[in-house]
Amino acid sequence: KEPTTEEPTTADPTIPLVISTPTTPAPPTNEPSTEIPTYMPTEYEVLPACPPPYDTTKTTYVAGELAEVQSHIFECLYEEYCNVADWDENLLETNPDAKEMWNDAWTHTGPCTTEDAMGAVSAGVAVSVDSDASD
Repeated sequence: KEPTTEEPTTADPTIPLVISTPTTPAPPTNEPSTEIPTYMPTEYEVLPACPPPYDTTKTTYVAGELAEVQSHIFECLYEEYCNVADWDENLLETNPDAKEMWNDAWTHTGPCTTEDAMGAVSAGVAVSVDSDASD
């Protein structure tokens, strides 16, 4: 059979065929590393300050408002349900999707740092030990 120049295809024409070319890793060298070894990370993630803590008694949360729970930030998506701290079956009478919306009312945006935690971190950095100090 003669070779053809047709493009390879899959059995299902709606599935794209991906052809990858393998790469060869660089060979190891016996040259010493020029990097300085470190036991500490060289970059630190700076966490944002926490918004006010979530308040189960508050009934005025609006979409986009942020609240803190256990040093994590949550954003209100559905204000009608952000203001309901405990599930209420009666919500299903006005909206058959109420349970799902109540579960999804708050979305996690990431960790945050409370003032206490920030103070503890900065205090830890500023502490130095003088071995010659006497009591």
